[in-house]
Amino acid sequence: MNARLRATEGVAWTASPPEHNLLNPDHLTSRAEALARPAPVPAQPGVYAWYFDVPPSGVPHDGTHRNAFGYLLYLGIAPREPRRSDGQPSSQNLRKRIRTHFRGDASRSTLRLTLGLLLSEELGIQLRRNGSGRLTFGEGEAAVSDWMAEHSRVCWYVHRQPWRVESELISELVLPLNLDQNRHGSFHETLSGGLGLGADVEEGLRDHGLRGRLVLADLVERRSQLGARLRAQQ
Repeated sequence: MNARLRATEGVAWTASPPEHNLLNPDHLTSRAEALARPAPVPAQPGVYAWYFDVPPSGVPHDGTHRNAFGYLLYLGIAPREPRRSDGQPSSQNLRKRIRTHFRGDASRSTLRLTLGLLLSEELGIQLRRNGSGRLTFGEGEAAVSDWMAEHSRVCWYVHRQPWRVESELISELVLPLNLDQNRHGSFHETLSGGLGLGADVEEGLRDHGLRGRLVLADLVERRSQLGARLRAQQ
């Protein structure tokens, strides 16, 4: 394990700066704070970490880092690694990305998409295509926002090239809500229930770009594993 991160007592993690700001933040920012003006979230590139006081049903938290508020379950960066021909990163930054997670919709936020699918029964929402062909929870997006406002907080640190540390952090921390670069995570093996989707939604996910394909592949694998476990119990 990299010397910057190390586990103690199985679930408490310590880190050297600047990762210390993710694992032992002085303050965790709420939805209301992140959306306020002026905003406390800097309009700069960096890494952000999402904490939940109550993990969505079925999400394991064994081995995750925990603080006084709750469990660290998700990590992201802004912007993504440049893929343009000129090698320049996008205009995304911490402020834009965190606000999108807090008030956007499932078509623009992998975190909201994952949470909405996990919470669909509890919140009474369903993923559907809207008039423009995007997959969202429609009016149910407000329920996702309300749930996040109550149960989630975020922190961050500024990094000029956050994609250079993302893979390492995901590989060394236990982050069950991360899908990309996290195939080693225990969530794939321990999830206790399926996330049934209609054929139209599955077709939509296939057409929903890389993020949708990642989510669909992950869901298909989970259902396959769940079916195998059920057959083994018969």
